[in-house]
Amino acid sequence: RLRRPPAIGLHTRGWASLGMEATPDEWRWALTVAAALLLPDLIALTGQVLQRTRVGSPVPEELQGIYDPGEYETSSRYTKAKIDLSLVQHTYDVAIFLAFWFLHGFPWLDSICVGLGLGGEAMT
Repeated sequence: RLRRPPAIGLHTRGWASLGMEATPDEWRWALTVAAALLLPDLIALTGQVLQRTRVGSPVPEELQGIYDPGEYETSSRYTKAKIDLSLVQHTYDVAIFLAFWFLHGFPWLDSICVGLGLGGEAMT
């Protein structure tokens, strides 16, 4: 049976302030889940960085007559800007998620929901 944290507001003392102590096994599981959640993001980030390094390279000789150099330059600038914005957004999203998780936002949010009568006992 899961133990519910007490209904409290924001806190800064970690698991102990919730009446819960994290064992090494719990930390191992938390880090495993975090790694599993971040692996797709890491793969996507690697792909975007690799793509960004190739954007803006000169048009290959075989395609010189097909692409207009001005349009190609405009497209390259747009693609770089789009990748840059995506990298910033992705980094922000991951940072917010990890901060919420490791600053114990989920137990805090759970206590708020239980306090509002929106939760029930978790079945294990």
